[in-house]
Amino acid sequence: TPLGSDGEEVMHLCAMQRLLQALGAYGYLGLVKGNTNFLAHIPTALASLRAIVGHIPGLDKLRDTLSQLPPVPRATDKKNDG
Repeated sequence: TPLGSDGEEVMHLCAMQRLLQALGAYGYLGLVKGNTNFLAHIPTALASLRAIVGHIPGLDKLRDTLSQLPPVPRATDKKNDG
């Protein structure tokens, strides 16, 4: 069957959909609405999305696209210019 008999693939697909929705919300809230605190969650969500996509067969193009995205600095990666 296209979906795993144990439901694991369904779980991965649901996780992928949720992460994509969250990434969209973080971008919208951070860039459009000006609540920049949400932007700090993007690196972790992208890392989670990459991991989940790695478990889903047939998503080679998405996996390749995600691997080509430049790294997004985490809030803790800020340089100290002092």
